[in-house]
Amino acid sequence: MAKQVYIFTHIPKCGGRSVYRFFLNVFGEEQVLGLHTRPDLAQKFYKGELDLGRYRAVCGHATFGTEARIDGVEPLYIGLLRDPLERFVSLFNFYRMIELEKDDVLLRQMQQAKSCETAEQYYHQLLQDDDPNWLTSNIQASYITGTRALDAGTVMDAVDRNYHLLMPLENIDLFLGQIAAEIGVTKFGVPRANASDKYFSSTQLSPEFLTLFRRRSDLDYLAYYYLKTKVRAKRTEMAEADRQELRRLRQRRFMFFGWPS
Repeated sequence: MAKQVYIFTHIPKCGGRSVYRFFLNVFGEEQVLGLHTRPDLAQKFYKGELDLGRYRAVCGHATFGTEARIDGVEPLYIGLLRDPLERFVSLFNFYRMIELEKDDVLLRQMQQAKSCETAEQYYHQLLQDDDPNWLTSNIQASYITGTRALDAGTVMDAVDRNYHLLMPLENIDLFLGQIAAEIGVTKFGVPRANASDKYFSSTQLSPEFLTLFRRRSDLDYLAYYYLKTKVRAKRTEMAEADRQELRRLRQRRFMFFGWPS
């Protein structure tokens, strides 16, 4: 039987540090690779050259389909999606909040954020870059499909087929609970990390900006709301199954013991 390795595709500001800390708690440091902590191994991973056999989980800013195909290892992709506008505003607030101790590939984006008073200004500044798409156009859809050549069918198919487990960020407790059940962990916490200060709120954005943002993030919205609909339907189905089981148990108790006094 192939060894199963969880690969968490950490979309920025979608609960990634919390998931990473969860895996550290249940598996330990030796069996969890945080791509942000090991740049040397991250490069091998992104090139498809890293042997995943020694790990139980890999967490980092990796898109779907990055890992090497290795005999004896079955990658289980997991991920969280977030309301696109809330994710962008949270990213802006996070960039304004943190201070880098060294140069980083994100240094320029963070400096841009610190120079802007609003998320709207920051977005328009990003649009002036040579390659603005990564932060301003369907970043979540790109992550879960592994491509920027996007259309609605590709995105919906990715939600349906690419992931072992994919949920909205607001269901992170349920998300981690399902993983815990799979690996046989009965007690666990949901670590909270990287919560951005509420410097700027999405309620401060202009109607014109919201129209622009929704147009450029149309497939992110499709992925998020399509996923929410699927999760809601599944939970409704499970709730109905629970209700039926409860009715069955009540009927069985009545048959053998009569109604309780």
